Amino acid sequence: MDCVLTTFARVTIPSRAYAIGSASQDYITNTHHKYFPCPQSKLVNIILGHADSDASKKPGILRPRPHISVQPDWMDLPYGIHSKYPLPLDRASHLALHPGMVQHRNHLLATVALNGRDYLDGFNASGAAGNLYSNLATNVILPLACDEIILCFPNGTTRQDVHIPATTEMEILLPVNTVVGVRVGRGLLAVRVFAFDSVNVANARDAYLALKSDALGLQLGAMRLVAYHLSGLHSPVPINNSHIRWGALMVADSTPACTALTDATRGTRSCGKRTADLLYLAERVASAEVSSFVDESSNTWHARAVLRQDNSGSRQQSQRADVNLLVVRDLGCSEKGAIRNQSIHTSWNCLVSRSVNGQEVVPVPLHVNGQPVVPDTT
Repeated sequence: MDCVLTTFARVTIPSRAYAIGSASQDYITNTHHKYFPCPQSKLVNIILGHADSDASKKPGILRPRPHISVQPDWMDLPYGIHSKYPLPLDRASHLALHPGMVQHRNHLLATVALNGRDYLDGFNASGAAGNLYSNLATNVILPLACDEIILCFPNGTTRQDVHIPATTEMEILLPVNTVVGVRVGRGLLAVRVFAFDSVNVANARDAYLALKSDALGLQLGAMRLVAYHLSGLHSPVPINNSHIRWGALMVADSTPACTALTDATRGTRSCGKRTADLLYLAERVASAEVSSFVDESSNTWHARAVLRQDNSGSRQQSQRADVNLLVVRDLGCSEKGAIRNQSIHTSWNCLVSRSVNGQEVVPVPLHVNGQPVVPDTT
């Protein structure tokens, strides 16, 4: 898999218009030695609308639309174009997420803890003596060919006329806790990045959040919501931080199909409600009760999101009850007998707790046809 945007599940979801999935364990490709995560995995994967877009340079030929995924990277190049990577990298890669996700239906609380001392799958980010960085970011890849984009800012204002040009690079700086809402066909998604750490290095730019399109992303039909932990350096530096945090609340939803109008306008469709539905979803995520703090006594990070029920009767059933998502992470686990943040020597993914509505989520082995899938340890 050379590129995170060139391998697609071609899926249409006619009834719900979206699919959303997540995992709380990096995909390990090397089980015989120390922990190496798969650098092409998609531990958050969201599809909106149809998997194809008509935004192709060739008329009549559909182009795959990028899946929505979380991609941490160190080159300001999260799209996985291996030809743009320096030697000795021979394939595209993203950094290990060390994920802590908790999901209830279409509601996802996503947390990441990047480790500046991590090795990639069989090679270093740079230099034989250890990984050096001039850039470090956590990206949410978004499809450029969106039907609508809405921004809900923390001060309560909303911008509904957001347009990302298909051929021009741009960057919109955003305050933390801004909600980015996108619609593709009937599929809706609202993303709220509520926490991300800055890597404090002399001469580096302060950490910041932005909705961005760049030249390489435009070629692939992608833009990104990027949280820069480190940027603006001319010379790379080592990073010793083992838990560089990033947290986001993501909620997907659907809007009804366009309805036919009168006989006089037969063949046309009324889609005005779609904008209202996207605005409603974005505002609901913006009003969610989100908390993020570090308990110094236990050195744990507590991230919680509570979305209150909607009793209006006009929304789907999953929104007619409170949703309470919690992730608690150990910020010191990489120092407890292991050289990497997550390995066979540490507790499961450094996660202390994951709960949905007060009920602990207990990981269980993958089963196929009723039989557990057991790793080959020989």
